[in-house]
Amino acid sequence: ATAARARREDLRERIAAFDAEVNSLLFVRFRAQSKQLRSYVAELERRASQKDAADLLFSTHQAYCSLRAQLLKITVPRSSELVLREDLQQTMRAACPYLLSVCRNEYKLFHEYFALDAVALLKHGNGEHAGALADHSHDELSRTGSASLAFPTEAAEAAAAPGFVSRDAFMDMMVDVCGALYDLVRPLIVKMTDLRTLCEAVRTIEGDIIEGYAEVLGEAGAALQVVLVHILRDVQERLIFSTSKYIADHIAEFRPSQADLRYPEVLSELEAAGGRRRGILAGCYKSLDNTLQCLIWVYRCVEQQTFEELAQEAVTNCALSLKDASAAISKRSRIDGDLFFIKHLLVLREQISPFNTQLTVKQINLDFGSTAAAFGNFLAHSRNIFSRHNNAFVDLVARGVPTIRENEVDCKRDLETQLKAACENFIVRTYEQALATIIAFLQRASKPLSENSTTLQDMDFAKPDKVQALLANAETSVPEFLTMIRRRMALYLANQQTEAILFNPIRANVFAALTQMGNCLEANYSQDQVAPMLRSLSALRTAVTNLPSAAPPSPTLAANGDAAAAPGPAAEGVPATAHAGQAERQQLHAPQRDGGVVSLEAAPPTPPAPDNGVPPEPGAPPPPVPVDLFEE
Repeated sequence: ATAARARREDLRERIAAFDAEVNSLLFVRFRAQSKQLRSYVAELERRASQKDAADLLFSTHQAYCSLRAQLLKITVPRSSELVLREDLQQTMRAACPYLLSVCRNEYKLFHEYFALDAVALLKHGNGEHAGALADHSHDELSRTGSASLAFPTEAAEAAAAPGFVSRDAFMDMMVDVCGALYDLVRPLIVKMTDLRTLCEAVRTIEGDIIEGYAEVLGEAGAALQVVLVHILRDVQERLIFSTSKYIADHIAEFRPSQADLRYPEVLSELEAAGGRRRGILAGCYKSLDNTLQCLIWVYRCVEQQTFEELAQEAVTNCALSLKDASAAISKRSRIDGDLFFIKHLLVLREQISPFNTQLTVKQINLDFGSTAAAFGNFLAHSRNIFSRHNNAFVDLVARGVPTIRENEVDCKRDLETQLKAACENFIVRTYEQALATIIAFLQRASKPLSENSTTLQDMDFAKPDKVQALLANAETSVPEFLTMIRRRMALYLANQQTEAILFNPIRANVFAALTQMGNCLEANYSQDQVAPMLRSLSALRTAVTNLPSAAPPSPTLAANGDAAAAPGPAAEGVPATAHAGQAERQQLHAPQRDGGVVSLEAAPPTPPAPDNGVPPEPGAPPPPVPVDLFEE
């Protein structure tokens, strides 16, 4: 095996030495011939304004390029630089400098035979100015050795004229020669599946190679640039396919394990280990992390419109994945499920904002409703198919064309809607769970009295001693439950502004319910009976008022603390008493950072509801309690 490798290496060195010798001899011989043939070519370029002379000049270009192409196709593929290496980037970095040197040498040799400006005008189908500029451009190339001579004004105007047909034999030759690079790397592109590797390949080809090498040489490197752009397009197509597959496999079809759904234990362990400062994505759900990583990798590696479509698909599937995870967590703890959803929607909303994209996609659908109606009408009047008036077939053709409907999907708007709904649901559920017994009492008290009762206190559930016991229990359990809620919010959100915006409406709803409870007691009980009840309500109001809007999280918070610390089981049929009208008119504010989860812009604390309300009428349900979650 060693001897075979040595023989192969020796053979490769001999071939390379032969190619270098042949290449040198070919350049020397061609340069020597250019001095003899240049006078004939110059005479032909002076007459290039005539169609026959221009055609003959182009045939001369083709003959020269055909001969050079035969020689280059022997030496170029045998180069030691055009071999497969470990990956696409290394192969491209090794091959491109060699091909650029070939392009530069061939460009100089070609223009030792043919004048720059004459060639430029000829390849655009016009030889009118070729004769006047031929000698000047050839002398300029001989004097400066420059491979990129700027076109004079006349040549530029002629090249820009409409109706010209491009004839560029040199470009066709060099594109064919440089196509060896495409044939070399195409198998590597087909095998690439890793998203990050594809993105790195796009950046390398577009930034380091095309902008770093090909554009520096200008027209001399134009042929290689054509091949590189072709390779870049293939890599981008592979990237788009891999991105769609990544979204389907790691976001849309992501199936969490039990460890992925361990909330709030994941956040508690992270905080106990001091990991909260690691960044905003610390402790986030895996599908959200996959979404943001995918967008970060693909951004600026594809066209803007393509990125918007991919980002819209990724964000939409991520939101659905978060919703499913929230539902799974809610089976153990409804409060944790709601806070999990709010936290991750806030993070997702803020993290997609720097991409400077609208995430708006137009979907075009065909509506066959008119087609079905027209076909039904055709069957009903099929006897009139040969009639001159009200012909059924003509009516089918005229009215049976499906309608094209455009539907604009705004991913950011949908995300805002989901976030707003999630916050409102959390506020309503928390308020109902905190005051479950009081809400149940108010609901039953609003119903008509039974036949055996003349007053509310005659009913079994409204006995003064039972009401007093209910209020005494609420005086202790409600502040404990709300304290637990504040700690859980701090654990998930870690942002005092966001915590205040969510907690203030909860407290406002509690104040409104306590006010309604006080009005009901004053209307249905004597002064001696209602005095201790009002003192309990006042103490409960004071305790809730003294609760801060945000509190530091407790690392020892239990996983199911909402069920353990709840004031009591909610009565069946308790109505949703919160904020249907006002919250629907309110909008989310722009995100802000405050050391943790991105925040909603803080709203001022909602003051307690007044105590001088009007007692509800018999049979009327409890009025809705407004919640000022978002400012208009």
